[in-house]
Amino acid sequence: MDRAVALRIGDLLFRIRMDRKGPLFSFVNGYFEGFLAPGCSEGEVCDLSISFSEKGFKKRPLYRGEDSSLYYHPPGKAHLVIRRGEGFIPLYNALYLLTSFITLLKGGCLFHGAGLAYRGKGFLFIGPSGAGKTTITKLLHEAEVLSDEAVGLKVEGGRFRLFATPFGARSGEENRERLVGREVILSRIFCLEKDSVNSLEDVEFPFSMGPLLSNIPFLHLFKRHHMENLLSVLYRTARTVPIKVLRFRKDRAFLKGVLEDG
Repeated sequence: MDRAVALRIGDLLFRIRMDRKGPLFSFVNGYFEGFLAPGCSEGEVCDLSISFSEKGFKKRPLYRGEDSSLYYHPPGKAHLVIRRGEGFIPLYNALYLLTSFITLLKGGCLFHGAGLAYRGKGFLFIGPSGAGKTTITKLLHEAEVLSDEAVGLKVEGGRFRLFATPFGARSGEENRERLVGREVILSRIFCLEKDSVNSLEDVEFPFSMGPLLSNIPFLHLFKRHHMENLLSVLYRTARTVPIKVLRFRKDRAFLKGVLEDG
């Protein structure tokens, strides 16, 4: 008997169908609680089926790992084959990759970074692992956490909007019931660097393109036309949205002031 569930991440509606009963269904309903979209059918749809056998799949997968393979058939059909284990990590990674991939095809992108919403404005914090993205989300508890791992960007005309994703340790940790379709206008982008002093420094174009590009997940899987789309999005973002280097220590008052000034 099939088990099905619907998730909304930004404008993307994932209709997930599994061919086996088991803990994977419970995992989806638990971990992705804030993104469940029962009875919701609007927006871009991706039908993701999950099976535990790779028989019948002859095309090259979008991604192949040790435990699973992910196939994608435009404009919205995907199949995850789980070869061993319960499938929690393969499903998480498949949704992460598909969200990044389809968002790019729709003219946006996914950033490896932390996103906060504060007083109607969106703030994106990017940087390498250990730069302080999760630290920022914990210190600024007045702000709503969109994610501390991956934040979506959609471009509509001259406006840039961040949207919440379920990826990361603090994605909707305290606001799960409000995260379906949650988005906010992007006000500032901060490139994080831990330091013993607090400081802000403007990053001028074209030098701002580098930090943006280096914080795009799954970049090695993109083909040439995907890269052309991505560079176009990043170019428009870097030319429009203020980007700053944020050097900080664990000073909540300073960081709160950064949001207030944004």
